[in-house]
Amino acid sequence: EQGAMPKTNLGNDYPSGRIAAGSKSGNSAALTGFRSFFYGSKTTAVALNSDSIRSLTNSNKAVVPNQEFQVTVVEGAMQVIVAFPTAINKTLKKVLDVGAFGTDIVGSFSKTTVEVEGANGFTAVSYDVYTYSPAAALGANTYKVTIG
Repeated sequence: EQGAMPKTNLGNDYPSGRIAAGSKSGNSAALTGFRSFFYGSKTTAVALNSDSIRSLTNSNKAVVPNQEFQVTVVEGAMQVIVAFPTAINKTLKKVLDVGAFGTDIVGSFSKTTVEVEGANGFTAVSYDVYTYSPAAALGANTYKVTIG
């Protein structure tokens, strides 16, 4: 038995839109979880732990090859942090200081590893955390970051 006869927006029958008799099945793509990357700046240095990393800007997406994004450096920043899952086997490739004519300052960042929980307290995984802690407070700025 066929499905009901659909109507057009003018109220006419629409036979080609009718669902034919038989069985239908759908294919669904697998749902794949991901770990976000985090970034931001702080006016006071924070301890590098799961809570402080998760309090940064959440990308709400996984890192893609040669991921580029901008970090807003707030006036008076004493710490700039970029964190992403260790398992993706990437590194902090470039950090271009927009306020200094695009100078690459990636060498100013030091790397540590921190166990960071997933959403809703999900099991922690290792994150590579890159931190720049300048001797004097930074002015408001933007860094163009590449993870590659």
